Amino acid sequence: ALTFHPVTTHLVSGSKDCTIKVFDFTKASVKKAVVSTQSTGDSVVKLWEVTSGNILNEYVGVTQHNHRTGAQFNHTEDLIIAPDEKGMAVGCWDARTAEPHPHLVSGHNNVIRGAIHSPTMPAFISCSDDFRARFWYYRGI
Repeated sequence: ALTFHPVTTHLVSGSKDCTIKVFDFTKASVKKAVVSTQSTGDSVVKLWEVTSGNILNEYVGVTQHNHRTGAQFNHTEDLIIAPDEKGMAVGCWDARTAEPHPHLVSGHNNVIRGAIHSPTMPAFISCSDDFRARFWYYRGI
């Protein structure tokens, strides 16, 4: 997985060896690397504090055993969403408390490979192995 920060010059990568690296793409070196001690099959979404490497929150309730995908903050950063491989839905949690919200039924009939949230409105796009991309607008996210 790879993503750019929307404002700063940071880029974050995640790999199968459970290493998360933060780069400043104006320089050629890694700014910070965080290594998870969890197994790669735990299906737990984690929020890390980059400076210390501590886990701030864990978001449990989605399955991602065969198809790893990233989690996303919503446009207000109040919620986190992540695809659920088992239920073909999108998991949703309160970002601060890790309290789960009801999964969002996706309408897909195969594994969801990604969900990208809009940076400006309560909407996201999901894509699946059913060869469909779906646009979702939810006032609650």
